[in-house]
Amino acid sequence: MIISRKEIVAIYSESKAVYEKKKNKDNALDILEKLPMNRGSAIAYINNFESLLNGRKYTRTMNETATDYYLSQILSDFGKDSLRKALNAVDKHIMYYESLNHGRLNGIRKIYNVYSLLLKKE
Repeated sequence: MIISRKEIVAIYSESKAVYEKKKNKDNALDILEKLPMNRGSAIAYINNFESLLNGRKYTRTMNETATDYYLSQILSDFGKDSLRKALNAVDKHIMYYESLNHGRLNGIRKIYNVYSLLLKKE
């Protein structure tokens, strides 16, 4: 199932609310299911959000549009230090995924490089 830009924006918003403890995960998932969105995918994207902000490897791949949106919003909402942590998590995810021999994440790697360069310029 392809996750649309509209769904990505909603998932980010719900993920942020869960992370900031403004909403519990079950309520966020109920809202996302009404889009409609697959509950399993919604769980993965919410968990990935937390992993990004904590600089931890995540194992469920997000599409390129979502990765780019999450990183841009993390920079906007949480600042450069959080973006650095998020990029660390993306790098760990790329290494993890590619170690499984399922292929390369060239698009995700390009997005990673764009945001890495953005931080280096500052």
